Amino acid sequence: MKQGTEMKINRLPVRTWNWLHMNESSLSDIDTVLLSRDKPADGPVLTLPKEGISCIRGMSTGMVEAGFRDIATGMGPDMEDLIRESGTPVEIIRVKKGEKPEAPVKLAFPCKEGEHGLYAAYVYAEEGSVTVIMEADSARQAGGTAGFQTRLYAEKDARIRLIQVQLLGKEYGYLNDVGGACEEGASIELVQLFLGARNIYAGGSVNLAGDGSRMQTVIGYLGTKNQKLDMNYTAEHYGKNPWVAGFQIDNEPAQEGTGRCTCPVCRKKFSRWLEQKYGTIENFNQRSGAVFWSQEYQSFDQITPPVNSIEPGAQNLINAFYENPLVRLDFERFSSDSQIEFQNSQTEVYRLSGDHQCHRPCYQQHRLL
Repeated sequence: MKQGTEMKINRLPVRTWNWLHMNESSLSDIDTVLLSRDKPADGPVLTLPKEGISCIRGMSTGMVEAGFRDIATGMGPDMEDLIRESGTPVEIIRVKKGEKPEAPVKLAFPCKEGEHGLYAAYVYAEEGSVTVIMEADSARQAGGTAGFQTRLYAEKDARIRLIQVQLLGKEYGYLNDVGGACEEGASIELVQLFLGARNIYAGGSVNLAGDGSRMQTVIGYLGTKNQKLDMNYTAEHYGKNPWVAGFQIDNEPAQEGTGRCTCPVCRKKFSRWLEQKYGTIENFNQRSGAVFWSQEYQSFDQITPPVNSIEPGAQNLINAFYENPLVRLDFERFSSDSQIEFQNSQTEVYRLSGDHQCHRPCYQQHRLL
């Protein structure tokens, strides 16, 4: 990652409408602040139970086992790049097989005024159970940046409970990135309390790879008028049903206008669709009646989707009366054809996945208009 680039974090696994501003969060120059520190922030104050826990402190991220590095986290690859390039030392906490420590593991992170710190802690439970408490705090009026990455791996029947409490000053920026993986019968529980900081970004992702594995989240936060809180939590869970070839995750495609996309890609495809239908721009001008109102086009690339009359949230909303009715009608036909093409492409994926009986959608046989 180059310093000064814009970080993209908390990306949704399946994108939604852009106008909701929920697909991801963008952070400008925060990587520059964290990568250009004079010296790393002090490590956490660690408290271990007397038995059942081993710890390796200050390990280089490059030396961490590949199994840990491969665990996806909630904030995504940009946060991972930031941790790696900063050389953030890692606290490795391992629960020995069969052990059930009576006391929790505690990591305290006292953050200072003007400090910009990155911290990483990885927890590996072989078969027992463990509770890990992480607390970040500072003076009430303090400002700075604190970024945390925590990875959890629970072997068969292991239990990991992660409790995170954030009590940072009101001018602090806080990034909390969690990733986990569970084997058969294992579980990971996240308990998080966000009670301070000005800007809070939290992401969590757990891969429930094993049969009977579980994830549970309990999250509390206290928000004020100027505070920003962005959270993204996902669980990956795959079954072993032999009758399931795949999952179709679209929610009512083309329902209530959602199939009418006006992004740059679809704008270009619409121009090519018109060119294929009419052949020449002169033919389009003649058939659309554009010559009557002196609205002739010189090329198909000049014809844009009628966004101002079909999108309820469009700026400068105008009455459809002022747009060429043939452009409006053709755009509806193009949108219908695009949906058919999209559904067909998914059907082919299922067909190629094996000897499964996949039936094409009924509306594939005809256009909506």
